[in-house]
Amino acid sequence: MIPLPVRAAVVAPFLFACAGKDFESHERDAGVDAGSDSGGFEPTAPADPEPPQLTPCPEGWREVPPAEDSGIAVCEPFPADGPADCAPDEAHFPGTAGCSVVGTPCPEGDFAEDLPAGETIVYVRVGAVGGDGSEALPYGSIGEAIAEAPAAAILALAKGTYDEHVVLTRSLVLRGACVAETIVASSTPSASAATVTVNFGQSRIENLTVGGQRLGIQVASAGPVELDSVVVDGAVGVGVDAWGGALVVANSLVVRGTRLLGGNFGYGLNVQTGAHVEVSRALFDANHSSGIFVANPGSELIASDVVVRDTLDHAGGDAGYGLSVLGGARADFARALFERNRTATIFVIDAGSELVASDLVVRDTLARPGDGGNGDGLAVQFGARAEIARALFERDREAEILATESGTELVLSDVVVRDALQREIDGAAGLGLYLDRGASAQVQRLVVERGRALGIALFAAGTVLEASDISVRDTRPDAAADDFGYGLYVDGARATVVRGTFVGNRGFGALSGAAASLVLEDVRIEGTLASPCAESGACEGFGTGVAAFASATVSATRFAVSNHFLCGVQLATGGQIDLHDGLVSGNAIGVNVQTEGFDLARLQDRVRFVDNQRDLDSASLPVPGPIEGI
Repeated sequence: MIPLPVRAAVVAPFLFACAGKDFESHERDAGVDAGSDSGGFEPTAPADPEPPQLTPCPEGWREVPPAEDSGIAVCEPFPADGPADCAPDEAHFPGTAGCSVVGTPCPEGDFAEDLPAGETIVYVRVGAVGGDGSEALPYGSIGEAIAEAPAAAILALAKGTYDEHVVLTRSLVLRGACVAETIVASSTPSASAATVTVNFGQSRIENLTVGGQRLGIQVASAGPVELDSVVVDGAVGVGVDAWGGALVVANSLVVRGTRLLGGNFGYGLNVQTGAHVEVSRALFDANHSSGIFVANPGSELIASDVVVRDTLDHAGGDAGYGLSVLGGARADFARALFERNRTATIFVIDAGSELVASDLVVRDTLARPGDGGNGDGLAVQFGARAEIARALFERDREAEILATESGTELVLSDVVVRDALQREIDGAAGLGLYLDRGASAQVQRLVVERGRALGIALFAAGTVLEASDISVRDTRPDAAADDFGYGLYVDGARATVVRGTFVGNRGFGALSGAAASLVLEDVRIEGTLASPCAESGACEGFGTGVAAFASATVSATRFAVSNHFLCGVQLATGGQIDLHDGLVSGNAIGVNVQTEGFDLARLQDRVRFVDNQRDLDSASLPVPGPIEGI
């Protein structure tokens, strides 16, 4: 992942030696109606945004009532006390009340008790000698049974640990007595071979545990291969490996503790070179590098009711991703929880790569272990595409949601982003939504609350945001400098917001700079505070509703800009603002104009100025320098 640029400090303000004057004096000079209290009209009240709708919750998920300050209910996949600690043969799958046995409980006898009648059953017990495959005289190894069994037979494995390398070369079923006591684990190390390999036919593996000193289960150019009630524990390199056009269907799958191979890999699930994998009810826990890795054109993962958590880094102190989608692959998730992964919980890169996800929770991403950087919730880069619906992102680091590079596309609907944390490496950042270097985003019904530094940030020409029904509130200052806290920052990019609120942010509610374009329709910008560092004199502090600097343009139609610490509206250093049909009220200064030669009539198209201490000021107020990145 390319790290985000380091933020520059605010530079010295640009100052203009202009005498202050208000709209009254301008009226006398130019005869322009200021739209004051006696203006004789009422501007159109801006339409309120629709809130995100994350409910009704998926079956088995828990609805969390809205907090007083948000009004938005969210959905959780586990009970209020979180996922339970389960035994090795159990799992707490999302949408369930607690731990459940993976597969069937262990029988009193050696073999599974629910073997189907009318099927060919071949019995296997570790160490048996002189067997013929019957229950009375089982074969002594899986390999021996495979050599003798007819196609489509069920190989019934007794309780025990099978230290062997299993290769299925025709359609067969491996059925253990139970996950806790039927274990297939080769002690012979290999960097490329698996404990169980399927390279032909339509096979099924069920009710057992796979481990050993090599890859866990490998499916190559075969299928459909079914994995039903399988635990892969402590494999080396990859837990489940699907490639070469393989088709794998898995249900009630647990992959945990996959170990590094040569300091790398350690994936829970690997889908590559055109493989297609479908997974339902699955847990990927404490694997390495990537909990799930999907790569190459034609590779596809369809997953539902999945948890990916606690993914560890590789030997270089990097990665630890929950999900990686790259090289033109595709992943589709429904009802998934990602938590406590590292560097970036979900990482989607490269042209042609795509993630589609709904009913998603992403939280508590940890920093990159090597240097304390990153910690993003969702990172989409280098021409990839991600479409996210009904999702909660919380307590991730650096950026909750990030999209960068030309051709990258992000589509969000019904998303809540809250409580972003700063980077560990320098205590900076903590953004809600970050777009840069030509990425584009289409956003509907988004709330960003209690982020740090910048609630929503756009950088660079070609970067585009088209947003409707959004709210950005209570953005906190950058923890490293006790500065910023802007609601929306647009630098060189283009943003359109239709129906939005920006409330209780710091420094600026919405700021457009560096030749950027910002279009606002039906927007309320209220209660912007000064940054806390202003109290000590360490920064200017500001406290402005909407601003245009450095030749940027802002257009606001049907708006309310009210109760800001310093200015309702500010333009300087060539910034241009057009106001239509709105209200500027309750500010220390209604409008501060520092762009020379600006036509004040552009601020007065059905605009009322009410209860400002001063409606118009062109005095030398500070202007922030450019933020070079976060």
